[in-house]
Amino acid sequence: MISFTAQKATSLQMKNIEFTEIRRMYGKMNLPEATILKSTKEVRELYRSLKDVKYSRSTPIPVLESKESIIVLRPRLYQLRYYDIQVEKISDNGNASIVYYTEIENWEYVDARQSQPILIIKLTHTPKKIILKPLKK
Repeated sequence: MISFTAQKATSLQMKNIEFTEIRRMYGKMNLPEATILKSTKEVRELYRSLKDVKYSRSTPIPVLESKESIIVLRPRLYQLRYYDIQVEKISDNGNASIVYYTEIENWEYVDARQSQPILIIKLTHTPKKIILKPLKK
């Protein structure tokens, strides 16, 4: 019983995950709070849906290497009406990746009265699920 408890504690240790912000935008899209994209095909489909017809050129589509994934975040509004988000860190406990973020004011969003930021992030691994954790300022 003691060894079982020790094994369980070890398997749930938090590990920091490296990430790179790929794209930040505002959009009234029907997206969940967090989406995991595991294949280049899924990434292409997302970028097709994000394409703005006002521009002749599309945004470059990121390529996924082995063991990489992309997460799309569209968090719920908690503290500020017109805001952007800043991802502080991403940790993984083996069952889920936890994205810690803060809401920050963005004058462009305030001027345009935009309140639905979308953030696209590349991770160095593929999470099983995503949990969003807002941090207080």
